[in-house]
Amino acid sequence: MSRRIQHHSRVKTVMSYILSFVLCLLFICLSLCAVFQVTVPNENFLQRQIVQSKYSQYALYAVQNELTSYGQASGFDQNFCKSLVSEREISSDANQLVKSIYENRTGPDYDAKEKIFYSQFAKNAEKRNIQMTEENKQAIKALSRVCAESYRKHVSFSAPVVSAMRSLIPKAKKLLVPVEAALGILAVIILVLLYNMHHKRHFFRYCIFATSGAALLFFAAGIGVLCSGKIECVGIVEQSLYELVVTCLHQIVFGTLIAAAVLAVFTAVLTIAYILQWQKHTGKKHDSQHSPGVYDGKLLI
Repeated sequence: MSRRIQHHSRVKTVMSYILSFVLCLLFICLSLCAVFQVTVPNENFLQRQIVQSKYSQYALYAVQNELTSYGQASGFDQNFCKSLVSEREISSDANQLVKSIYENRTGPDYDAKEKIFYSQFAKNAEKRNIQMTEENKQAIKALSRVCAESYRKHVSFSAPVVSAMRSLIPKAKKLLVPVEAALGILAVIILVLLYNMHHKRHFFRYCIFATSGAALLFFAAGIGVLCSGKIECVGIVEQSLYELVVTCLHQIVFGTLIAAAVLAVFTAVLTIAYILQWQKHTGKKHDSQHSPGVYDGKLLI
């Protein structure tokens, strides 16, 4: 009889460890879904990273350098060439780029930039009493076209990336809710099973295994990625886009560290509950052993 009880106890312990491990995996998946939900499919997230990464400032510097180079080669003043674009204009176009991804709107009108550049170059030439002959008009048109292409190069996202994000983000948003619901239901089922299999004290212990395991994994992975410098090794030549991508990746990693902190808080709460249950259990055991007519758990006859 005692062997059967011991065998049943071992089976229950093994099953509990397995359920605790599965629960840990579910917590990891739920946390990853939560981090993903507030980052990649979130328009506000990308808008914030554009500001935080100083995307517009880096893009402005690159555009102004190229426009100044082209303009001075054609006889235009450096200060005038720098005044052709502004940080506010680039910020506005960057916001349009984001909206074109998440709201399926049209992006910046790069063709209109060529006309604007032509108008500004022509006005400056007339101001300096340069005759607008057909030859000069064609030269200014060619210069405006080159400047517009330079602007497009520095104030845009990769076309394949934009196309992929437009296609995948709506699908990801639709899948996230049912996936999170399914993971949550599975987690609740496992919690109920563990609760029915054990007293509260042991139930809390197996929950601590699950939450602490998930927290340690996120913490180790996040710190490991940040310290490895792999994010900074992203092979992007364009400085503005490089800073944006690196900032986004850093924020996603920080999101996993926040998830680790939340799981650590749950672990701390469960640990306190476990200690209280353990003290309650040992207190009852102590009282039963020293109650009247009882010594070391045996009745005195």
